[in-house]
Amino acid sequence: MLRNAPALALAAALACAGCYIPYAPVPSAPGASVSVSGGYYGARAYDASRSSYAADTRYDSATVSSFEWLASSTGGVAYGAPTASEVPRIIHRIFDENIRSGEIVDVAFVIDTTGSMGDDIDEVKRAAHDLTEALTRRARYARTGIVLYKDRGDEYVSRVALRLTDVPFEVHRVVESVTTGGGGDLPEHVYAGLMTAITDLDWNPDAHRLIILMGDAAPHDDYSDGLTRDRVVGAARRGGIEIAIYPIIVGR
Repeated sequence: MLRNAPALALAAALACAGCYIPYAPVPSAPGASVSVSGGYYGARAYDASRSSYAADTRYDSATVSSFEWLASSTGGVAYGAPTASEVPRIIHRIFDENIRSGEIVDVAFVIDTTGSMGDDIDEVKRAAHDLTEALTRRARYARTGIVLYKDRGDEYVSRVALRLTDVPFEVHRVVESVTTGGGGDLPEHVYAGLMTAITDLDWNPDAHRLIILMGDAAPHDDYSDGLTRDRVVGAARRGGIEIAIYPIIVGR
């Protein structure tokens, strides 16, 4: 589930139509999934560098609902990033809050590369060295992989850009090569990206396994290709190699 404000504050916010719902940094009280009609709702996202709430932004409510479900169903946590500059900070927080010092870790980034994600990916490019260094310092041994996804009719639907590797230079090289484009409608083929990561990467059964999902659009639930949220979650929890999904819901 999203890291929400304390329960009373969340209840108060939900009681008021049009109120802003904050994304809080620490699960100080159990949060509830938020279901909002109308396409978008306002949110304030936590700025880790200032220990305060950042400027208001807007998230797609279908993306929030679906990404929260993927996280809670696999043992992960969903985070909100209101602006592109917040994305690297959120990745640092995922490392700090969910990886224990001295662990063996496999991390796969599953990234929406449609046109609206360009500024977010540019921020990750600028922070790539810091991010790989942070992961290396925290883990005893870490490998990183990268899977990219778009939608039907685009240059590709999903593909492995980098297999799990312990060579930071390879991570930097591939991140720098990522380009964006396509994505005519709001939903994207999120499930294809996740399934590619789950089934095509050589996960270490002895590692702590995480997928960091970066996107600003909900999955297509209207395709008849057999890729559904239940199938994705089933694959992530099958065969004793459980993979937790940590979505970053990017503000549009």
